[in-house]
Amino acid sequence: MTSTMEEARPAAGPRSMAASPLMPVRATYRVQFNSDFTFADAERMAPYFAALGVSHLYASPIFKARAGSSHGYDMVDPTRISDELGGEDGFRSMAAALAGVGIGVILDIVPNHMAADGANPYWIDVLEFGADAASAPVFDIDFARRIALPWLGDDAPAIEKLAYDEASGRVKALVAGNAIPLRPRSTADLLDRVGAMEAAMLWRIIDRATADPEAIESARVALRATVAAMSGSFERALAKADLNAVHAEQHWQAVPWRQIEALNYRRFFEVSHLLGVRIEDEAVFEIVHRLPLALVREGLVQGLRVDHVDGLADPAAYCVRLREETGPEALILIEKILGHDEALRPWPIDGTTGYERLNLINEAFVAGSGRSAFQSYLAERGWLSGGPLARIAAAKTEVIEKSFKPELARLIESAAAVLGDDAPLASALEAAVVALLAAFPVYRSYLVGLPASAEDEALWRAAEIRAKADAPAVAPIVVRLVEAALLAPGVDAARFRRLFQQLSGPAMAKGFEDTELYRSVAMASVNEVGSDLVAPPRQADDLHAAFASFGPRGLIPLATHDTKRGADTRARLNLLSHCPERWIGLVERWEARHAALKSEVGPDDLDLWFIYQTLFAAWPLPVDRARIYFEKAMREAKRHSGWTDPNEDYETALHSFVATLIEGPEGALFRADLEAFLAETASIASTNSLSQTVLQLTLPGIPDIYRGTELADFSLVDPDNRRPFAWDRREALLASPASAIPALAEDEERVAKLIATRSLLALRARHSDVFTAPYQPERVSEEGWFAFSRRGSAAEIVIAVPVTPHAMATEALTFADERYAGSWRKPLAGDAATVIEGGRVPIDTTVPVLILVRPLTDGAATEPHLQG
Repeated sequence: MTSTMEEARPAAGPRSMAASPLMPVRATYRVQFNSDFTFADAERMAPYFAALGVSHLYASPIFKARAGSSHGYDMVDPTRISDELGGEDGFRSMAAALAGVGIGVILDIVPNHMAADGANPYWIDVLEFGADAASAPVFDIDFARRIALPWLGDDAPAIEKLAYDEASGRVKALVAGNAIPLRPRSTADLLDRVGAMEAAMLWRIIDRATADPEAIESARVALRATVAAMSGSFERALAKADLNAVHAEQHWQAVPWRQIEALNYRRFFEVSHLLGVRIEDEAVFEIVHRLPLALVREGLVQGLRVDHVDGLADPAAYCVRLREETGPEALILIEKILGHDEALRPWPIDGTTGYERLNLINEAFVAGSGRSAFQSYLAERGWLSGGPLARIAAAKTEVIEKSFKPELARLIESAAAVLGDDAPLASALEAAVVALLAAFPVYRSYLVGLPASAEDEALWRAAEIRAKADAPAVAPIVVRLVEAALLAPGVDAARFRRLFQQLSGPAMAKGFEDTELYRSVAMASVNEVGSDLVAPPRQADDLHAAFASFGPRGLIPLATHDTKRGADTRARLNLLSHCPERWIGLVERWEARHAALKSEVGPDDLDLWFIYQTLFAAWPLPVDRARIYFEKAMREAKRHSGWTDPNEDYETALHSFVATLIEGPEGALFRADLEAFLAETASIASTNSLSQTVLQLTLPGIPDIYRGTELADFSLVDPDNRRPFAWDRREALLASPASAIPALAEDEERVAKLIATRSLLALRARHSDVFTAPYQPERVSEEGWFAFSRRGSAAEIVIAVPVTPHAMATEALTFADERYAGSWRKPLAGDAATVIEGGRVPIDTTVPVLILVRPLTDGAATEPHLQG
C-alpha cells in the first residue's frame, strides 16, 4: 500500500487571505455533472445562470467516480477531481468563469460511502492486504470474516483465471470479469514455482503484518523483474495454479450475487457495490475531506452539501468537525429527511436540502377532502387494506428481512451481546429487532453517549409502544432492547445503538420511500421523499406557522435528482384532489372500456389506477419513457415483480397495456378523453405550477432550482428526471425582453416559471433585506387564497396565491390590514403599477397570482419607483 492515508491529510489553517469573500447565497441552481454535462458545459452556461439570477451553482459530486458514472455518488477516489468531468484544470476554469459573473459554487460531498471498484485504491489495498492493509480503517468491514464479493452468476467459478498486471505490479484473479489482487502469500507461492526464491521472500514479508510502502514497492519491483526474466515460466505457473486453493486463501471470497447474507461490510442502502466509510476515524475524515476543504479554503467553493448524513456513525460529531474545518462562513447543508413535525437537531449547520419544505409547499395545493375520497375509494374496493401505519410497517419489515439480511444479522448479533447470557432464542430476538426497526417513527435517532436526549428517548419509546402492539409475542424482548439502547453502558450497548441507527434509516428509505410510496397510490402527488401518509393535511394556519419557522439558509427545492415526480407533474396531479368525483368517473369509464385490453396476467386494478394517474400527470409520455418508469415502479412496489426476481409475464402485460393507451389504435378514445380533460384543467395546472414557484422564491430560505425545471418539468423518478433537455431554448427565452407573465391557460411550456424566477431573483438581489425579514401571515376575505408578507428596512412585499380552482376566478382580493392601502408595483406584470383602495386589489384572472412590492423610507411606505 502506498502512503495514501498520510498523503490525504488536508492542509491546516484558515481560509486563504487571497480567496474571494464568501458571497451571500441568494439562490442555487443544481446541476448533474457527467459525461453529457461537464465543467466546460457549465462554464459555457455561466452567463445564463447569471441572467437567471442565481448566486451559486450547486454541483453534484465532482470527485473521481466509477467510469461512466451518471451522477458521481459512486466515488472511487475523494482526493481527485474527475477527469471525465474536466479534471482540476477544468474545475478551476469553470469556477473562475462563474466567479466572473458573480456566481459561487456549492459542492456535494459523499462522506458515507465509496464504490467497490478496481479504480478505488483503498478498496484494492484492502482486498490485497485484508485487515493489515493501511486502508483497512477506511471501510466499515468486519474483518473476522473474508470480504464477500457477491458477483457470481449461477454455477460460475469463483476465479476464472489468474493474470499478471505489470502496471500495478500485482497478480490478479479474474472474478466475474473483475480483476482482483491476490494476497501477497499467493503471489509468493507462484514465484516459488518458478524458482524466484528471493522475490518470493519479499512477498511473504509483506503478507505477515502491516508493511511499509517501501517494502511493498520492493516486492513489486522484484515481481516485475522476475516476470521480465522468465515470462513463459511464470505464465505457465499461472495457468497450472489450483484456482480453488488460491481462492480459499484470499482475504476475499467470491459468492453468488444472491447470497447477500455473506456480506460482511456496511453498504449504502442495499447497494452491494457501495461500501460504508468509517468517517468517524480521524485519518479517514482527512482522506475524504482533504480536497473539498482545500477548495473551500482557496475560495473556489463557498459551501458543502453532505450526502446521506444519517448513514454516519455519529452525524452530530461529524457536523461539529466539519464546521470546525470550514469556519463559520461556509454554507453547510445536510441531506436529512425529517419526519412529520420532526425538528432538525441543533447542529452547527445551516439547514437541510429541503424535502420538508417541498412537501409543505405541496400540501398547500392539496384538498384534504379529495385526498380522503381517493383513499376511501381504493379501500372500499379492496385495492388497499389496513391503515397506513400498518402498511408502512409491513413494507419496512419486508425490506429488512429480504434486502438487509447482512445488516440485520450483525444487529441481531450485537443485540444478543448486549442482552448477555439470558438473551432469548435467535428467532425471537430477530422478531423483536425487526418489529422495533419497522415501528421506528422517523429515519433515525442520534444516541451516542448517555444519557439519551429527550428527543431520542421519545423516539425509542414511541417505537417501543408500536412494536409491542405489532408483535405482542416478543413484547418483553422489545422492552429489554429499548432499555438497553437508552440506559446500558459499555461497548456492546454502544455497538447495538450504532448498528440499529445505521439500519433504521435505510429501512425507512427502502421500506417507505421505495416500497410503500409505490403501493399506496391513492393520490400519487403526495407520495414524495419526506412525505407523510399518516398525518392529515395541514390547514392554512398550520402551514403559515411552518413557513414562518423556516430558517433563512436552508434550501427550498421543488424538485431534486431524488424526487419521485417533477414539480409540474405534482402540480397537475394535485388538481385532482379538487375534483375527486370527476376523476373517479373518468377512471371507471376507462376501466370498463379497457377490460378487453388487459391480459389474464395483468395489470391489476390498483396498477390501473396508478397508470391512469401517471399518464395524466406526465402527458405527453412517450412509450420508451413510460416503459422505463413503470418497470421501476413495479419492481419498487414489489407487489407483482421485483429487482432480484422480475416477473417478466406481468411486466410484459403491463407494458403492452400502457403502450396501447399511449399509441395504439385501441387507445384512441382514451387519448381523446385524456387530452380533453387536460385542456379543461390546463389553466388550473399552470396556475398551481406558477403559484408553487412563487412560494419557493419568496418564502424564508434559499430557492434551489433543479436543472432545467425553470421551464416545464413533467418528469418522473430517476432516470427520467436526469434526461437531457434543451439548454438553448432556455437561453433564448431568457434573452427575450418579455417581463410579463403570459396567460396561464396557454402556457404549456411554463414560460411563466422562467419569467417569475428571473423577476423574483432580481428582486431578491435588489432587496435582500426583504428576504431575510420575518414571515408574516396575511388575511384576505376571499376563500382559497394563501397570502403572506415580508417587510424589510427598505422595502416590503406581499404575496398571494390561489390554492383552489375556485379561487383562480377571483377578480379582486380584499386585505384585512389597512396599512397596505396605497400604490404598489407588480413585478410579475412587467412592473406595472396598481393601487390598493379600501383594502381591495384587482386580480388578473388570466394570471391569478399576486405579488406587490413597494419601497419604504424610515419604515413607512413611499411612492414606488423600483423595478422588480
